[in-house]
Amino acid sequence: MEYLHTMIRVTDLKATIAFFELLGFVETRRLENEKGRYTLVFLAAPADAERARKDQSPLIELTYYGDFGRRPPVPGRCSKTGVDDKAAVGDGGAAPIAVEGAPVGCAGGGRSNRRTG
Repeated sequence: MEYLHTMIRVTDLKATIAFFELLGFVETRRLENEKGRYTLVFLAAPADAERARKDQSPLIELTYYGDFGRRPPVPGRCSKTGVDDKAAVGDGGAAPIAVEGAPVGCAGGGRSNRRTG
């Protein structure tokens, strides 16, 4: 099993990056998606920075939706409360791990949201 990253939704990207920099974390990658209206910033502990740049793990992923302030609506996507257009910043997060043989496990009725590899 391998720890990949932890995703945290943030409302103030600059302040959050400054906080993690005070702890010694360094930015290893940034993805800005104008169409999707979000920015992803990946941070790693200094001892993990080289590996994180190469393998994209282990990381902290900051997810920032900019002025939109929340995840953009996804037409037809539903949640327990209806259409998923009210998912505010700070709702949820993720801490994915890689597990060898996961596709085999998913074949038994589980669900994988990502391709392996």
